[in-house]
Amino acid sequence: MIVETNIRAAHMFQLIAKWIIIYLLVATIVCIGYMELGWNIAIPETEIAIVGTALSILMGFRVDAAYKRWWEARII
Repeated sequence: MIVETNIRAAHMFQLIAKWIIIYLLVATIVCIGYMELGWNIAIPETEIAIVGTALSILMGFRVDAAYKRWWEARII
């Protein structure tokens, strides 16, 4: 839970900078492998559909719980 009232953008960037660099490196390696080395990168559609469905159900539960908390706080 976020309890600070003012969060600075620089602080947020410090928290996520490591992950941004990691994802950038992975994406660069995949892109170079595909374009220069001729890697054939294929992801089956079934797995993407299953993961997408599971994520949408989980996100639905989280959004519903957050809305219920907000509504309860509004009533109080």
